[in-house]
Amino acid sequence: MTPAEFLCDFASVSAELHELKDETIDLGRPPIHPVWRDNVFILSRGLAPLAIQQVAYWLFPSEYSHSSS
Repeated sequence: MTPAEFLCDFASVSAELHELKDETIDLGRPPIHPVWRDNVFILSRGLAPLAIQQVAYWLFPSEYSHSSS
């Protein structure tokens, strides 16, 4: 078994999880929460690393310059 086959087999789940479920199953209401919470989460996780990187560029400009002088 190759490493790729091992990973595929390891990540696979049982066949019953891939079977179509009966349409009459009552799944209940979908969760309801404000969309702004999702947006705040995404922006905070996405912008924080960029802000840290910019602060590092500002604090240590010589570390990130590519000039030969």
